[in-house]
Amino acid sequence: MNKLKYLLLFILCSHQLWAQPYSVNSLRWDSSLAQLPEYTFIISGHFYGDGFNKTHYPANTILGNIELLNSVDFTLCLGDLYRDVRYDHTFYKKHFYSQLKKPLLNAVGNHDISGSFYQDFIAPTFYRFKTLGVHHIVLDTELDDSSIEGEQLNSLKAGINAFNESTASYLMIYSHRPIWAEEDSVLQRVFSDNTQSDFGSNFQTDVEPLLQQINSGKQVYWFSGSMGAQPYAFFYQKREHIHYAITAIRGADKDAVLLVHYKDGSLNFQTHSLTGQKLLAFEDYTVDKFTTYEAPLEINYRLIPLWVKNTIFHRYFWYGVLVGLLVIFVVMNLKSKLKR
Repeated sequence: MNKLKYLLLFILCSHQLWAQPYSVNSLRWDSSLAQLPEYTFIISGHFYGDGFNKTHYPANTILGNIELLNSVDFTLCLGDLYRDVRYDHTFYKKHFYSQLKKPLLNAVGNHDISGSFYQDFIAPTFYRFKTLGVHHIVLDTELDDSSIEGEQLNSLKAGINAFNESTASYLMIYSHRPIWAEEDSVLQRVFSDNTQSDFGSNFQTDVEPLLQQINSGKQVYWFSGSMGAQPYAFFYQKREHIHYAITAIRGADKDAVLLVHYKDGSLNFQTHSLTGQKLLAFEDYTVDKFTTYEAPLEINYRLIPLWVKNTIFHRYFWYGVLVGLLVIFVVMNLKSKLKR
């Protein structure tokens, strides 16, 4: 009897989770996307920018591209939408969400979670939805410290099974943490300042085997939004028929988003700079570009007079001069005494 009860509960939860995505800006989801033969959406993460942004607003590059967000059918943020969700949410609603005309979805990151505030006042943290030709699964990698367990794991299994049995060609999985990279020694070094599990995740034992069960003729993309301070806004890696990627905003010149366009049964990915920079194709941002990157030496020569002035007029500069003169005086005295 208990088994039947849990089975019915799981079926009910699974049906609800497929119903529609949850937009953080409270805009109603366009159900016609499930049948629309052509549509476009944006994928990116870390909308609050970097840790120095304490304004309670998203990154400047996001606020400067509202028209772009309004030009697509929906946008999916890969976590860290907020810097501090409790304090930022009111500002976001008034000054950011009020300008958006299309739904904004989110795969929660560590900065989005503060107790149960997000779940109580914004949206559920994991769910599934469909657009024509594509199944989407949004995960919460904060819930169990990078592991996918319990109800969420059951939802993932149900989503993958439904995708396998469907005519859809693409499965898109979204998470904040790139839990698929935590056991990779090379990627751990590249993304060493990422938010990671304290005790390891169950990706290799429980999640990856589910991905391997997906029909090889279907395409699977897993997008994550935590990459730390990196020279590029994109990372891409393919393992067999699974595509893994990271993309994030930092409030910098390199900021870019991924435009995803569905038409005639196929997905097209286009990198789009938020600052007018020239970008490579999405698939070109492989690990080699990160391991061989050398940061350019950047000197603002116009600041040299200011640096000189600040140095000369700082008391520690003169302390150093006096100590240096004292040392020279002592050395000269010792030399003269030794000569005698």
